[in-house]
Parts: sequence; C-alpha cells; structure tokens
Amino acid sequence: MFQGIDLPPYWRVLPPSVEVRERGPLNNLSLLRIKPGRGFGIGNHETTQLCLLGLGHYLRTRPRPRTVLDFGAGSGILAVAAALSGVHVQAVEIDELAIENARENAALNGVETLIEFRTHLREPAEPFDLVLANILNKVLLDHAEALCARQSRVGQMILSGLFGTDVPGILARYRPLLASMSPEVYERGDWRAIVFKS
Repeated sequence: MFQGIDLPPYWRVLPPSVEVRERGPLNNLSLLRIKPGRGFGIGNHETTQLCLLGLGHYLRTRPRPRTVLDFGAGSGILAVAAALSGVHVQAVEIDELAIENARENAALNGVETLIEFRTHLREPAEPFDLVLANILNKVLLDHAEALCARQSRVGQMILSGLFGTDVPGILARYRPLLASMSPEVYERGDWRAIVFKS
C-alpha cells in the first residue's frame, strides 16, 4: 500500500489519508496529494522521479512557464505538480479511466481549474513553454514531430520512460527537431530522462 514518498529537494508525495506531521527541513518540500488509481505515476517509479526533479528545477530556476503540456498524463502527478505553481496545464491521456483518476488528483490538490484534460493533442498545434512526456520509448519516437511542434523555443522539454539504451535513438530523433535546444541526460537506477533546454 502506498504510504507516500519524499523526493528531495523539491517534492513530497502523499496519499489523501496521510497527515503531514513532521516539522523542520521537510517543510521546504512542495506537497503533492496523489490517490493511486488507473493512471501511472505516484512518485515511486524512477521515471516519475526524474520528471519531478526536472520540473522542480525548472520552476525554481527559470521564469514561471505560462503554459505546460503533459503528454501521457496518467495519474496527473506531473500536471498537478506544474499547476501548483499557478500555471495552466494541458494534460493528454488516452485512457479515460486514468483521466478520471487524474481529475480526482487535481481536485485533491485544489488545481482542477488549472488543468485541461484531453484524450488527444489539440490541433492546430500551439506552443507550450514546458513539455513533459513520461511515456514509452516507442510513443516518444512516434510522436516526436507532434511534440516538438508544440515546444516553445524558449522553454524546456522533459522526456522520460527511457532505458539507457533508448537514449541514442531519442537524441537522434529529437535533436534535429529541437536544434536551438541542448539536451541533458538525467539518470536514476536503470532509467533515464532527457531534458532539452533553451
């Protein structure tokens, strides 16, 4: 059973039923309330942790993004984390049951009015300051052009759900599409995230 997890330096993820009692250094962690459900992502998987690390760093070191795209939103954990900063988020998830779970998590965190849930990318493409995609390697490869068409050239893109062996293929596919951005690879265990920065 999920009891919560601390992900320093930025996040604490707790289920709705767990009270926050500790005082002291943990108070600087931003609190996310996540109810486990059909959607992937409660903070215990390395790919989610890598995305939250990249997102937390972005939110604390750069001007707040105006718009965020969360592609493959799952439980909504990344969309909720972004929305807690006051930004508007478009969360795309093909699984309707996962969207129900994500809506519930948005409401638990008081950010339901800041997140638009969709089952597909909106057309025509609109630019987002931050694009998040924690999903399978094949999906990232298949949707590279669609995601890059939505990436503002002054923002950041975080791609995760990758093993180390997936990184060269993702870089080969995305680098030409994001020529003005530089990639960094984040590592945790066997998993990787690629962060493209302007």
